[in-house]
Amino acid sequence: MDRNMRLFYQAAQQLGLMVKYHADIAYLSIILGKKNYYFHRTITPLNKGASIFIAKNKYKLNKILEASGFPVPKAVAFTANDYEEQSLSDLIQGLRFPLVAKPMTDSGRGTEVLCNIKNINTLSDHIERMIQNHSCIQVEEFHQHFKEYRILVLKKRVIGVVERFGASVIGDGKHSIEELIAKSNEQRAQLSLTLTISPLIVDEEYMDCLAEQNLTLQSIPDLGEKIRLCYTVNTGRGGEIYSHGKQIHPLNVEYLCRAAKTIGLTYVGLDVICEDINLPFNQTNWVIIEANFNPDLTIHEIPNRGKKAKVINKLLLQLIYRHPFSYVYHLCMHSRWSIYIKMIFCSI
Repeated sequence: MDRNMRLFYQAAQQLGLMVKYHADIAYLSIILGKKNYYFHRTITPLNKGASIFIAKNKYKLNKILEASGFPVPKAVAFTANDYEEQSLSDLIQGLRFPLVAKPMTDSGRGTEVLCNIKNINTLSDHIERMIQNHSCIQVEEFHQHFKEYRILVLKKRVIGVVERFGASVIGDGKHSIEELIAKSNEQRAQLSLTLTISPLIVDEEYMDCLAEQNLTLQSIPDLGEKIRLCYTVNTGRGGEIYSHGKQIHPLNVEYLCRAAKTIGLTYVGLDVICEDINLPFNQTNWVIIEANFNPDLTIHEIPNRGKKAKVINKLLLQLIYRHPFSYVYHLCMHSRWSIYIKMIFCSI
């Protein structure tokens, strides 16, 4: 069972819900009243279909947020036919390097995203590879020297805040970067059994990131020296996370909840870069990068580092609120309902 689904299953059981895991189709079902609610990995029944399609299309999302006054990266999108018929310079006209290139529709966990592209030749090479698998490509300006966060929004509340970091290794004065990566991957293989952590995989962005620091895989960092390996902060690319629980400036909550409402998502993980999430957005620089309708919840529930945020109970309570009488009736008929009622109030 997927780790996110296991957390949903355990939380549903604790709340006394009628929950069942369908192993043959890898789905979770919860019955409330006459309704069946289905979960698949990180996909929940809380969002509406049209808003999900908007969130999946990164360019449409970018333009909807921009039209509503939210800061987003300056971006262009083009199809494979556009790429064949026009020069790349014309297609990205108006954008300033460095750039980010990625599939226009979500490929998951930072797959095929290349950040900090500094020239047209590198961009062209990456697009040539991407265009083999994707019919639409998005190119946008890369914002550097900011902190990066995943903010989990549920209706009019922020219920989780995670800071994200690009993959890195720490030097010991003895081993090369290549050897440090191998040692780190041995540790990561063990940690991945319980935490959201992926191996460090050397790719084009890793090599570019090292080259910018005048390093190679054979370089030996000094003791305690931190070497960044990747600009992309996604955990799927070996990135690290630190959970801040729900700590965020209250004014920023208002901005982000309005952004979620603009997209039409009840529940969303917003990827935000800013100077600091605890400084008010109206006095600092900030940008919304993406909106995830199916964000990974393990980074909040079982973070590698930082404060745990109990977000899954809050999501399940949204379903309970739709069928309060059916829920109480079920508890009275099948459970010691007073225990579960206490658990509900404690989780709010």
